[in-house]
Amino acid sequence: MKKQFVILAAVAMLLASCRPQEEEKNYVTIDFDELTLPSQGYLHQQAYQKETLPLRFGHSYNAEWDSWQGFVVSNQTDTETSGYLNQYSVAAGAAASGDNFALFFRRESGSAEIYEIAFTDASEHRFKSMAFCNATYPYLSMKNGDDFSKKFVDGDYFKLIIHGYDAQGIETTSKEIYLADFREGKQYLPNTWTVIDLTSLGEVNKLAFDFASSDMGIWGMNTPAYVCLDNIIFEE
Repeated sequence: MKKQFVILAAVAMLLASCRPQEEEKNYVTIDFDELTLPSQGYLHQQAYQKETLPLRFGHSYNAEWDSWQGFVVSNQTDTETSGYLNQYSVAAGAAASGDNFALFFRRESGSAEIYEIAFTDASEHRFKSMAFCNATYPYLSMKNGDDFSKKFVDGDYFKLIIHGYDAQGIETTSKEIYLADFREGKQYLPNTWTVIDLTSLGEVNKLAFDFASSDMGIWGMNTPAYVCLDNIIFEE
């Protein structure tokens, strides 16, 4: 019996050695914490760029109106002040890690590149995950209502939609992330960070961000179109 056990163990070890070894993956994490922000606590006049990475964060700035679109970096954590003047804060009251986080804002119009995170060298990578949280401005707007947006009730929702595209510009698939969900009896309005698995998007060259809401008006979506993100992880 002992001899048979030794033989079986040897066979098992031989078979295991013949199996292809899983390739060890190298991951890159973007947490925005290498930036030292100005005293106002946000950097909205220029695009975020991490040195040594060919990764572009879409951004547009209008100096005449001091307005912006796309992605900016912030460390603002005011969870109580409602309205547009508190547009840079995260509803969780802290970044997912460290001090800084990114804030994405989308208007109804603008070039597609403004709303994308893209690799500029035409390479393709698999995104592992990102952390998401409501910004304080839309969070309080949906919770209480304001002059422009309704208080969310049964049937309402607000979601972020991420589209993946390969290097040829062909969409791989998309991922929907609910930032508020009051459908079918739910009362989901989180003010905490949530890590979302993005591996289903596959190998992508860029991610395009969009929103959808049940609160619509004649000029488009009434819900403030903001979301905070942190700890973006992808394979090298």
